[in-house]
Amino acid sequence: MAHFGASVLPTAELDLICMAKAKPPIRTEIMSGWKDIAAYLGKGVRTVQRYERDAGLPVRRSVGNAGSVIATQAELDAWVDARPLRQTFKLSRTLPETYFANFAAFKKTIEEHRQLRREMTSLRDELHRSVELLRESRRFVKGEGDDEDTKIRRYEEGARGQLS
Repeated sequence: MAHFGASVLPTAELDLICMAKAKPPIRTEIMSGWKDIAAYLGKGVRTVQRYERDAGLPVRRSVGNAGSVIATQAELDAWVDARPLRQTFKLSRTLPETYFANFAAFKKTIEEHRQLRREMTSLRDELHRSVELLRESRRFVKGEGDDEDTKIRRYEEGARGQLS
């Protein structure tokens, strides 16, 4: 038995009275670091950092370590409940008019790139043929390698390839 004021109450009753007057516990689990916060919100680290920068995600920075952050689950839950993301970032469901113009310009640039690549490949092949012809001419002049008929035939084939 415990004494409560002038009356005497059993201990079990006193515990019930105290529990009834107590406030419900607040979730204050503290998360430290961007990875923990991102995992809790189900987002990527860079997305959560952008939320902090642009939408006021409630995080606290450590004094000693500039990159270190902490947040409580209760604050994050309250932030999520209070800030609908579509309104925060002014997102619309339609594409802006400039999207299609930019996309067409992008496609045109890609096609020009492909054409330049084809031309570069052709020029590179022509350069390789010219270098090989130059080597054959050098060997022919020095008298190295194959017999005279083979040298003349290769030289003439190379010269024909250059003209076409």
